[in-house]
This record gives sequence, C-alpha cells and structure tokens, in this order.
Amino acid sequence: MEKNTYRILIVDDSRFVRLSLRQVFNKISECNFDLVEADNGREALDILADDESIELVITDMTMPVMDGLELIQRIREQERYETLPVLILTSIDDEAAKVRAFALGVTDYVTKPFLVPELQSRTLGYLERQRAFHALVEEIHARKFAEEALQDSFHTIKNQQAQMDEDLKMAEEVQKQLFTNYQSAAYLKIVTRYLPHSHVSGDIYHLKENDDGDYDLFLGDATGHGAAAALTTIMAKMALDEKIEDPSLVPNMFRLNRIFEDRIPEDRFLSAIYARLKANGLLTTVNAGHPPLIVIPQDGGDPVQLKEQGTLLGILPSEFIEYEESSYQMNPGDRGFLYTDGFTERTDLEENLFGIDRLADFLHQNQNEDLDTLLTKLLDHMEEFACGTPPDDDVTIVAFEYIGSSDKSE
Repeated sequence: MEKNTYRILIVDDSRFVRLSLRQVFNKISECNFDLVEADNGREALDILADDESIELVITDMTMPVMDGLELIQRIREQERYETLPVLILTSIDDEAAKVRAFALGVTDYVTKPFLVPELQSRTLGYLERQRAFHALVEEIHARKFAEEALQDSFHTIKNQQAQMDEDLKMAEEVQKQLFTNYQSAAYLKIVTRYLPHSHVSGDIYHLKENDDGDYDLFLGDATGHGAAAALTTIMAKMALDEKIEDPSLVPNMFRLNRIFEDRIPEDRFLSAIYARLKANGLLTTVNAGHPPLIVIPQDGGDPVQLKEQGTLLGILPSEFIEYEESSYQMNPGDRGFLYTDGFTERTDLEENLFGIDRLADFLHQNQNEDLDTLLTKLLDHMEEFACGTPPDDDVTIVAFEYIGSSDKSE
C-alpha cells in the first residue's frame, strides 16, 4: 500500500529542535513527511505565501523577528489558512499564554519536553482530519455547484434567501426566549442587557433559583458568531436546564466540559463564569477563561474583581484541566456584574479597548443609580467611547444586587 505523504512546516529558531522534530517524524513508519523549516514567523509567512501545500504548522512561541503568537494571528487573518492546523511547541507552561494562544486560533498547545508518542499521535490526527475536512469541503462545493445549476431563475434564489432570513428571525426569537426568561429570588434583583451581533448570538446566560433557595448565575461566550456559535450556546443551555445535584460549582463545570468535549467540534469552545449566591449573601464563583466577575460594594469601597481562572470549556479533556472555586461575602446593597468580552473589547477610533478597569470605574462612579438606569447609562457610555465604530461581537451583561435575606421587597 502506498504511504501518505504529508507536508509540514516547522518554525523554530533552534536548529536542535528542528532536527529533533525531523527524527520524530522519521520514526513514523506508516507515513512519509516532507518537512519545511523556518527560523522565525516572518520566514514562515513567506513560505506559506508561496506554498499552499503545507498541511500542518508546528511553531515555537518565543522567536526573533516574529514570535509564535503573532504568526498564529497573521495565519488566521488569511482566509485560505482559516482551518490550517497550527500547533505550538514551547517550554512556556503558562495558563494565560495558553488562553491567549487558543484565543488567537491555535489548534493545540504542547509543552517541552514533549512525549514523542503523544506528539506523533496528535500531529497525525490533525493531518488526517485536515485532509478529511478538505475532502468534505470539496464535496460540499461540488454539491453546491450542482444545486446552483438546477436553479432556473433569480426568482428562485431570491425566495430561498427570503426563507433563510425568516428562519434566522425565528431562530433569534427562539434563542431570546431560551436565554431571557428568568425570575429573581426574593433576596436579589437582576437586570440584564442582551445585544446579539447578528440574528443569533454566541452569548448565553442562565439564571435560576435552585430548590434549596440558592441562586445560580451562568454567563458564557462561544467562539465565533452566527449559527455555529448559537448551536454551542443552545447545547450549554440544555445542559444547564438539567437538575444540578452537586452543591459545589466545580463538579458542575467539569460536567459541562465533558459534554462539550464529546459533542462539539475541536475548534469550538466556550468561555464561562458560574456563580452561586446564597440567601445569606455568600457568593461563590468558578471561572473558565472568562472575564472576571466585578463586585461593587455598597459602602463605597473599591471595585473587587474575582479573578480566579480555569480552562475554557470544550478545549481540553477534563483530565488535563483544573477549576477552582472562590468565595466572596456580599452585604446588602452590594452589586455583582457578569459580562462578555464583546463589551470590554469594544474599541474606539484608535483601537483602544474599553477594558475591564474602565468598566469597573464606571460602575463604581454610578453606583447610586438603580440597576436598570445604570445599565442604560453604561451602554450609552460604551457607544460614546466607541465614537461610531460598529461592534464586532455579541454584548451581554448581567447585573445583580444583593438585597439581603430579610428584605423581601424585590
């Protein structure tokens, strides 16, 4: 049987590492590998510009001229390399670096020293899936061409577009019903703002009082936009609607990760924050790669950011990730704010970010406003900051105020 031949670009400023990788691939007997080498990201981009046969890129993180993160960003900016597998092989074992890399679009992140069998297995898997994906794309294009050939008039196409718009509007209404119907508990008040970037959103929030009187607040943000991101959020919503038995949030976050691990594509994942508020004001949170929950104390104290971090949902198997639970004691009148990065990553004309600190400062300075008025003013303030630049992501914010266990007025 003829062996498959795969073409791989290795990007590393260390000649020893490049030689080691050659030895690794030479040991894979069932395949042939045509390896191309580059010393840095700039040289790698030049190679990719001239060679569309590259099927996998393995890059170091730290390199002269252009590092690995910038290389990933530049690759993902090119439509033809939107699905090209890119693997980081680095000695930097830092959670923030990993989150940044995955946010830029890296396919996998492997730390040195690596296990040869693991690297072989991963790279072969990505190469095989890439070829399968291209075969599927070609089949889809062929089917699309055949379908278009059957269209005998512009009228037919126009009708189909009208039907698609109607379906998207219906999907928008269904999603709004799923994510915006909730009830506040007797000891807290909740106000939300939910602004999809298009008909359907990749943001999700789930607000529910449990049987024991605790109140769960979940906010998530799926990668991408449109229907694919919306499907990810609907899957999360279905999982969250199931009865939660465990009193701790960490096992519940692991449960969600296992669901995503089994059911969503490898290039899809969800950042999320899961909070639970008790009637006595005890707030516990678990974070999965999401912007921190902000607490504004009623007594005028400085804003508090609950910055515990964990791995994004669906990006790694559960045995390779960790989550931690933190606690904060809220007093009557204290407020909490959960939000997606479509809010804090809004930019002005000079591409400055709105940012978490700016958000916290505004909430602190306007804490005497009632919640509904506060969020209206906040969105107006964000638009003033943006100076007319359009949003490029969904925007969601969930605000809650702890009233106190003895106050049943709201």
